[in-house]
Amino acid sequence: MLLGQLKTYKIMHKPSPLRTFFAQAGLIPLVGQHIDSGYQGKRFSDAIIAANSDVGLKAVQQFTTFANSATRLASTFYFKPNGRDLDDRSAKLLLSLASHLKSDTYINSKTLAVGFSDSQGGANANQAVSLSRARAIQSALGQLDVSVDAFGFGEVAPIGCNNTDYGRSKNRRVEFWIKN
Repeated sequence: MLLGQLKTYKIMHKPSPLRTFFAQAGLIPLVGQHIDSGYQGKRFSDAIIAANSDVGLKAVQQFTTFANSATRLASTFYFKPNGRDLDDRSAKLLLSLASHLKSDTYINSKTLAVGFSDSQGGANANQAVSLSRARAIQSALGQLDVSVDAFGFGEVAPIGCNNTDYGRSKNRRVEFWIKN
């Protein structure tokens, strides 16, 4: 499904001259850039604050343990509400990420697609949808000859406010992490 969406995107969307200029200047996209866990303190504190009776401290601890054992790539895929369809920007990013992950840089590394959700619905449903999104990306990359493992953390680590449509849209995402 995601590959079909990507093909449609490629036909309908050609890069603008300004986007091409920025890409050639190395400013976008940040496909291969690593984000050290030390720079994610605000994210961890937001996850702790967001923990409630539905999403407990144990889930936050599991995510924190995971995050401290891996390196996050700057590539993040965002999804439309209530499903596994990528937004337009993310559909285009898929090819760039696949190309990057095929480089020698990651030959001895394990690549992980890690899904997250907004806080709409219960914790178990959100964990399931986050895993489903990660698996959708895993499948699409597999069709491009890139092997990744899929995990879902649900609503555990929000990067946006779940009280607004915009914030929720940022929380419906799949990130990429590398373990050596």
